Amino acid sequence: MIKVCHMTSVHSVDDNRVFHKECVSLAKAGYDVSLVVKGESFEREGVHVIGVGPPPAGRVKRMTSFAKKVYQTALELDADIYHFHDPELLPYGLKLKKKGKRVVFDAHEQVSVSITEKAWIPPALRGVIRFFYDRLERSICRRMDAVISVTPDLIAFYKN
Repeated sequence: MIKVCHMTSVHSVDDNRVFHKECVSLAKAGYDVSLVVKGESFEREGVHVIGVGPPPAGRVKRMTSFAKKVYQTALELDADIYHFHDPELLPYGLKLKKKGKRVVFDAHEQVSVSITEKAWIPPALRGVIRFFYDRLERSICRRMDAVISVTPDLIAFYKN
């Protein structure tokens, strides 16, 4: 049986797209599905929910130490396919590829555009951060086995 591991450091276990539409659908189709997510561990609708505890306070810690914890927990599962949902997991998607895993990035938004709208990023830094994030994201995404999304604009963006 093919083992699929979904990973998220941001979304909750009850996220409609991640849990219900993707994880549960794969489990019903006969895959062995795990979801590494904040919170507690349990089984529901054929999905092994692997909780990594509560996220730390603050974005920076969530995007660094908590993202690493999600990755390390997911890696221990030794899945055949890894499917991740958050931009801060991009470096870990690349690490999984280097380990010979099949990896899918599920792009929920065009982060490089949203960077210019983030109030917590100082306005003077937004353009520079956007520039470097865009280059990093494109470089990593080219190495993924697939990048999926649900809007035509995002699909067109990631094809380039």
